[in-house]
Amino acid sequence: MTHDDQEIYTQGFPRNDSRALLRVAHRDVVTAVEAGNNSWVKLRNVIIDGSRPEFGSGQGALVEWSGAATGRARGSSVPWKTS
Repeated sequence: MTHDDQEIYTQGFPRNDSRALLRVAHRDVVTAVEAGNNSWVKLRNVIIDGSRPEFGSGQGALVEWSGAATGRARGSSVPWKTS
């Protein structure tokens, strides 16, 4: 995420496998979503596939919520798919 108030979500906010898929597609990429210092960002109703069996776990998390920011939200229906 590059600015405040950005959102990543699946239209209609489904809670099943019809959610949008974010997939790590290269061994040099560990983090699928990084919020940095951006405030009021939201990540909801998506599936994140880290491709860990194929590329390994590397250093870092699939989602990074670091930096000096406020008002971030991650929906409870965001599964971290690792296989």
